[in-house]
Amino acid sequence: MTRFYRQAEADLEGIYRYVAANNEAAAKRTIAAILDSLRVLEAFPAAGRRRDDLFPGLRAWPTVDYTSFYFVEGGDVAIVRILGGGQNVTGSAIKGVL
Repeated sequence: MTRFYRQAEADLEGIYRYVAANNEAAAKRTIAAILDSLRVLEAFPAAGRRRDDLFPGLRAWPTVDYTSFYFVEGGDVAIVRILGGGQNVTGSAIKGVL
């Protein structure tokens, strides 16, 4: 099962608003593509790249032009953040959510 931290939900909303400002159909496609990509993690939770440099146990999964950061908790995938691929990600962007 995949679940989303509140900040990850807020990230999705922000992505939608940002893209929809120019093209609402593209925003819907972008969110759908991100969510579709995350389904892979339900079957293969260890597929993402380890990012222990940011936070112990954290993994990253590329989704369209974004990167989803997550933990494997038991058999579940917990999405912590979804950030733009060009963003400089630091541990504080993750620690502030936990």
